[in-house]
Amino acid sequence: SGRQTMGVLLFQDLAVVPCLILLPALAAPGENLGPALAQAFAQATLMLVALIWLGQRLMQRVYDAVSSIRSTELFILATLWIIVALAWLTDYAGLSLALGAFVGGMLISETRYRHQVEADVQPFRDVLLGLFFVTVGMRLDVVFMAGNLAYLALAVALLMGGKSLVVLLVTLAARSPIDVALRTTGQLAQAGEFGLVLIGLAYTLHLIGAEAFQLTLSAMLLSMF
Repeated sequence: SGRQTMGVLLFQDLAVVPCLILLPALAAPGENLGPALAQAFAQATLMLVALIWLGQRLMQRVYDAVSSIRSTELFILATLWIIVALAWLTDYAGLSLALGAFVGGMLISETRYRHQVEADVQPFRDVLLGLFFVTVGMRLDVVFMAGNLAYLALAVALLMGGKSLVVLLVTLAARSPIDVALRTTGQLAQAGEFGLVLIGLAYTLHLIGAEAFQLTLSAMLLSMF
C-alpha cells in the first residue's frame, strides 16, 4: 500500500503541471477560450522544453562552480536564486510562479548535488510550509463554515467518499489484495496540498466565486484534518 500511495502522490505532483498551465488560460474571455488554451499550451511547451534542455546543461556547471568555492552560504543562496529566477521566468511567460519552482526542483534533482540541496533547504522548507498553511488558514471564513455546516458535511463526504471509491476500484482492478486496497484507499482519501494551491489560483483568477471557494477550501482542509 505504501508503494501504491507514493506512486499516486508522485503522479499527482506531475499532474499539477498541466493544471497550472490550464487555469490561467481558462481565465480568458469565453470567446477567446480556444485560442487562449492553444497559446497557453504552446507557451508552456516551449518554456518547459527550453528550461529543461538548457537547465540540464547549465545546472550541473553552476553547482560545480559554486561548490568549488566551498561556501555553505553561497550554495544555499545559489539554490534559492535558481528557484526564484525560474519562477519569475514562468510567471513572465504568462504561466505561474509555482510551475517555475516545480521545474527548478526537477532540474536540481538531476544533479549530483541533490542530496546536499535537500539537506540545506530543509529549514526553509519547514518554515515556508508553515507559512503556506498559515496563509491558507487566514483565507478560511469560520463564520461561513458555521453557517453552512450541512453543505460542508456533504462536501467532505462527497470528496472523501468519491476519492475512496475511485482509489478502491483502481487498486482492485490492479489485482491488489483487499487489505492492501483498503489501506491505499485510506491513505489517499483526503485532499492534497497542491489542491489548495490550485483552488487558490482559481479563486485569484476569478474562475470561481467566493462561496464556492470557501466551501471547497473548507472541505479540503477538513478532509486533511
